Amino acid sequence: MPMPARTALEILTAARRKAKTEKLTNDFLLMWRASGGPRLEAEHRFCAGRKWRFDFAVPEKRLAIELEGGIWTGGSHTRGGRFNSDAEKYNAAALLGWKVVRFTVNMITRAQIEPVIEMLKK
Repeated sequence: MPMPARTALEILTAARRKAKTEKLTNDFLLMWRASGGPRLEAEHRFCAGRKWRFDFAVPEKRLAIELEGGIWTGGSHTRGGRFNSDAEKYNAAALLGWKVVRFTVNMITRAQIEPVIEMLKK
């Protein structure tokens, strides 16, 4: 059965959401590199049998990085079901020995990123 046609507003809303996500990711990666951070693996799968992925990871250090967008606009990860599933994912990661560091858009600064990079050097 074919998918119903999307309205122009739905298409525009999806395009805006994608642009904001790409900006958050690009801003983070620029700051990470400028701060001397190690190579990151994008979309790292960490749990056999689950489709969970970290936004970025340093697998050899078991460090996961999650970028949290949409916190002021009611993004999907701040609402009931997704918030609950994210908590389940983070708990599973912790039980598997991962450290999960979360960054919001306001946290993409040297002051927030450099301590994480320093921790990785130890």
